[in-house]
Amino acid sequence: RHVVYRADLVTQFLPAISTLLAQGKIDATAFFSARTAERFGEMLAAQKYNWPKKVYCLSERIAAALPAGLDVHVAAQPTIEGLEALLISHASKG
Repeated sequence: RHVVYRADLVTQFLPAISTLLAQGKIDATAFFSARTAERFGEMLAAQKYNWPKKVYCLSERIAAALPAGLDVHVAAQPTIEGLEALLISHASKG
């Protein structure tokens, strides 16, 4: 058996990211998995940080893992290209 992919659970934000979150300077985040979105939320809650203003998700399943009340946007297709198109369309809106 050969391991070709491994995901390690992150236990804390990098110091620079933590500082930006504490200052409310991260406006948006994007998620590729429901587990990552859940873990991000747990880490925010542990530090008493607010969610970024906008959240972009690869799929509806990921969006469903998020708390209610967030400004969530979901890619039209659950692909990297779909998420990229979503981000580009929102970036051009300012």
